[in-house]
Amino acid sequence: MGGLEFHYGRLTNAILRAIEVLVEREEAIIWIAVRQRARLEHWLKLELAYELEKMGFRQVALEESYRRGKRADVAFDVDGGRGYLELKTCATNWAVEGVPLATSRPITNEVASFLKDVESVKSIRRPNLGMALMLLLPARLRDDIISRIRAWRKYGDELLSERPLVRMLKLKDEVGIAVLLFGPYQDGKLVRGPEGLGNLLSGLRFEEEEIEEARKLLRVPQGA
Repeated sequence: MGGLEFHYGRLTNAILRAIEVLVEREEAIIWIAVRQRARLEHWLKLELAYELEKMGFRQVALEESYRRGKRADVAFDVDGGRGYLELKTCATNWAVEGVPLATSRPITNEVASFLKDVESVKSIRRPNLGMALMLLLPARLRDDIISRIRAWRKYGDELLSERPLVRMLKLKDEVGIAVLLFGPYQDGKLVRGPEGLGNLLSGLRFEEEEIEEARKLLRVPQGA
């Protein structure tokens, strides 16, 4: 893996680690939304911004414009430019023990909306970069998430063709949250290796040196 992809791999790990810490810290609050299959994007982006800032991300901002008519949920300095992150939480209709099935929003509508966000962040040009984060909740911890997504015939294959990094986080008991991170993208291209679908894990654990690598990347002065 080349130097550029190596650093961006550390960056994605840091973002995924921030999500893991957030879920662990705010399990009780998140459970209120999950048991009702409710969305929690507005709260989540604020908490994620806070967690990223604690990790050393600089100039963290909410709702920052990156193109006409588009504002990123979270933005931050990275590698001489800005990183723009779109965030989407999708309530699934998957059967999960302890969570009622009722949901009034077809998930395909949510996925279609998210794919538009992915297309937007893909168009971001150097030295800036774009990413998109999708949380599917609830999910069973032992679910084959890739097969579940592929079953969405209209959008599943399109979603997976972007080679997201996929993680499963435990919320409580057998209830989990599937996390999909798309990107980073620059100039319409993915700027990391194609390892995404091979990294489906039950929980995340990153070494401190990996987080420090991401911090080094984030400390590069703008214009360097």
